[in-house]
Amino acid sequence: MSMSLTYIKNGNVITRYGLIKGGSILISDERIAAIVKGEIPVQADIVIDADSKLILPGAIDVHPHIDDPNFFEGREDFETGTRSAIVGGVTSMVEMPTWNPVLEKSVIENKIDRGKRMSYIDFKLHAGNVREILDESVVNELEKLGVMSYKTFTCDPYLCTDYVIHENFRKYADSGIIFMFHAENNEILNGVKKEFDDKKMKSARYHHLTRPSIAEVEAVNRILLLAEKTNAQIYFVHISLGESVRLINEAKTRNVKVKLETCPHYLYFTDKDMERLGPYLKVNPPVRTEDDRKALINYLNAGVVDIIASDHYPTFKDEREPGWEDMDRVRSGLPGIGTLYQSIINLMLNNILKPEVVVKVLSENPAEIFKISDRKGGIAVGKDADLVILDPKREVRVTPEKFLIHSGWTPLDGRVFKGYIEKVILRGEVVVEDYEIKARKPAKYIGTALS
Repeated sequence: MSMSLTYIKNGNVITRYGLIKGGSILISDERIAAIVKGEIPVQADIVIDADSKLILPGAIDVHPHIDDPNFFEGREDFETGTRSAIVGGVTSMVEMPTWNPVLEKSVIENKIDRGKRMSYIDFKLHAGNVREILDESVVNELEKLGVMSYKTFTCDPYLCTDYVIHENFRKYADSGIIFMFHAENNEILNGVKKEFDDKKMKSARYHHLTRPSIAEVEAVNRILLLAEKTNAQIYFVHISLGESVRLINEAKTRNVKVKLETCPHYLYFTDKDMERLGPYLKVNPPVRTEDDRKALINYLNAGVVDIIASDHYPTFKDEREPGWEDMDRVRSGLPGIGTLYQSIINLMLNNILKPEVVVKVLSENPAEIFKISDRKGGIAVGKDADLVILDPKREVRVTPEKFLIHSGWTPLDGRVFKGYIEKVILRGEVVVEDYEIKARKPAKYIGTALS
């Protein structure tokens, strides 16, 4: 039986090595078979003329909270979350635990089953939230299912003690496990929050002030020290501060095994936006100063920040409104998987982020760090043909309707972004055209053991 061939011609292909003008891509059996400058003499079943548009790899979001049926209760699931993802150019994800523990074989298997039935994109899973010393038998079971990354908190509501963190580091330093950290100092957070409560300053407008920078900086520094002493492999999620990145970068120069991510909201918003957006910008850690925003951009372009991820967290719009009066009545978190790709492409087309950096932080680094680079991450021969064809001369206005945001809102609502997504291709098949889903390709679970 002959394999189907798809031929994309006349595109400007962005790779980690630069731009291939007038490039062509040949796709065979879901994978990229050839990439050349110029045309390929081939008779293909499907021919796509990119018409000098940009061709980029689809994004891999390693931090969306999508699947927790007993907690989200209709706010989000694999179907609604990944419909938004694929429309916006995210073609794979590593899904993050939310409230209920994801630390047992049966829980992982159930999530895999739901994902295969419901997801519009390929996926892998993180485990979490760790609060005890991990049992070796459980770790071995999860490894067989391709789960090797464990979310851990240094603060409420899933506080893990330093003793447990240190013991897990010692026990699993050579195992290949990645310990992922939400890093904020719990005592500082609780103490400062009480001060604001005592002053009756409870509006979400003050949320950023209740979680001061020192809480993140101290926790990052502490976890770096524990990792350095034990040789553990660690990863910091949603880093918000230039000072935190500086500490992590210094640790990298000492060969500490550490990676980090930041998120679009730290690149687009600052503390000055809290008065205007209040509960619609309540996120942990909070948005920071303009100096921090600029520092994160600089560290991204310098190759210090490894990944940009969404930290997608769904709540409905009517659930946000009480936060104007009382921040404790609204959960922290923002919808973001649908706008992740578009927001970062906009920074690229405005010459704020380098094209090669965007390819690395959205596609290549996520695949390498979370061990799916055999099939995913970047445009290269042998990789899955997960591609986005984008017109850099056109613009798109962000609305919840355009990006299929199930919760019905986004802090980016109304923004006009450079770059218009003409096609999204998942494993060689065009599944989205002009922000409309045209086909649904069965999702694959891309855990290491099942790739």
